[in-house]
Amino acid sequence: MYLSAEIAQRVYLEPSGLLVKVTLASDSASTVSDGFVTSTIKLAGRKYSLDFMVVEGLCTDVILGQRFMKRHRNVVFATGGFENDFVLGDSSACRVAAFKTPTPRLFRNLQPSVKPVATKSHQFNADDQAFIKHEIDYLLKIDIIEPSSSPWRAHESHCK
Repeated sequence: MYLSAEIAQRVYLEPSGLLVKVTLASDSASTVSDGFVTSTIKLAGRKYSLDFMVVEGLCTDVILGQRFMKRHRNVVFATGGFENDFVLGDSSACRVAAFKTPTPRLFRNLQPSVKPVATKSHQFNADDQAFIKHEIDYLLKIDIIEPSSSPWRAHESHCK
């Protein structure tokens, strides 16, 4: 979910956390977020506590993404038109593209004979381990990363 930097500033929400590259409709259209905020919003009479990535120059005030949409059985966009409702259901040949963004296939260019590389992990002191755990938990919470069971593994590098 995304929140425009202008709105965040207007309602006194101070972004914090990592600055993340945000790729929009194409790889050539990207920007870097200003950080993240958590806010409670009221939509259609319901309250939601949501995490937003704050983006400068966003095309609208708020963008609610797939994770938010998937919480609901149906999402209705009231446009004020004069014709009867037009419903896109599971059996429709047509979909709203933003809801069905395919997950990219990782390692699709590798030959079947290529074996996974798994490097040995570094030993970290207790402070570094706590820092790494906090950052991973945060990135999982805001859906920047997801749990993986991939046989590929590389060293973790971090800066404080």
